[in-house]
Amino acid sequence: TGAEVASFYAFDPTYTGGVRVAAGNFAGDARAEIAAGTGAGVAGRVNVIDPRSLAVLNTLQPFGGFAGGVNLAAGDVTGDGIAEVIVGA
Repeated sequence: TGAEVASFYAFDPTYTGGVRVAAGNFAGDARAEIAAGTGAGVAGRVNVIDPRSLAVLNTLQPFGGFAGGVNLAAGDVTGDGIAEVIVGA
C-alpha cells in the first residue's frame, strides 16, 4: 500500500552520514535481519538490527578507524543455512 511500517535509527540519532543496507537471515530464525553500514566520513561500522524489536543484535567495526564507508552484502557463504555479512571498503 506504500504505507510506512516502521521507522528507526540505524545508528545514533546525531549521525547524519549515509547508510548502506543489506538483509539476510543472520540469526538462523528463518527471518531476515537488517545489516546497516556507515557511509564515508566516520570510522566504518556495521549494526545488525532485528526489524521486529529494532534491537541491535551485533555491532562490527571491520576496518578500525577507516573512514571511507563500508559496502554490504549478505549471503550464506559457509553453507550452514545462516547468512553472513560481507563487508567491503
